Amino acid sequence: MAHFAKLSDENVVLAVLTVSDEDCRDENNVEQESVGIQFLAELTGWPHWKKTSYNTKGGKHYDADGNESTDQTQAFRKNYAGIGSTYDAVRDAFISPKIHTSWVLNENTCRWEPPIPYPSVTTISITNEQNVAENVELEYGWNEESMTFQGTHNEDTYRWNSSSLEWTLI
Repeated sequence: MAHFAKLSDENVVLAVLTVSDEDCRDENNVEQESVGIQFLAELTGWPHWKKTSYNTKGGKHYDADGNESTDQTQAFRKNYAGIGSTYDAVRDAFISPKIHTSWVLNENTCRWEPPIPYPSVTTISITNEQNVAENVELEYGWNEESMTFQGTHNEDTYRWNSSSLEWTLI
């Protein structure tokens, strides 16, 4: 199966459709993007389509099990197209919408990255009701106001300290 992104006149992804491989093959039985685009244009009446790879993320191709493929020639257009993403013709890449003002585009992956690295630790040690220490997973996200990652567990809030590489209760 092949996936195609339906693009607006401004190259914003409006939808992603699946097309059978047979509908993308030319007279020599070779799969061609242009054949799939022609098929969709005739079917829908919409002319703007780009093929996208469901298995490509951050410029890398992954197999069906989610493992990085040994054949990276299969990586296609940096990222799978999602509704609201933009197709950048200069980079030949799909780029998701920017969700945080401070984040910058990584030119190699065409993904938005925070101004500090992601937390290298996602657990904290707490003492439970039986007075036994246990590690628990934090749910965390970016806080644009404090320009850092913030995590929560139960009713406690933690801030990621990118210098000491630890979570601090706030």
